[in-house]
Amino acid sequence: MAACILNCRRAVQMSVLVVRAFIRTRMFLAENRELAHELKRLEKNSPAGRTFTSSRSLMS
Repeated sequence: MAACILNCRRAVQMSVLVVRAFIRTRMFLAENRELAHELKRLEKNSPAGRTFTSSRSLMS
């Protein structure tokens, strides 16, 4: 998102790194079903649930 606003090379690099991190997290959760279920539980019961929800929507 920063790359769209700042339009500089460093912002583009950071955006790529963030997307790669979300992809790795998605792959990791796909391989670890128990952890994925625990993350869903935290998503509903944690004050940080909005962050989990946002990251999940970005990963899909």
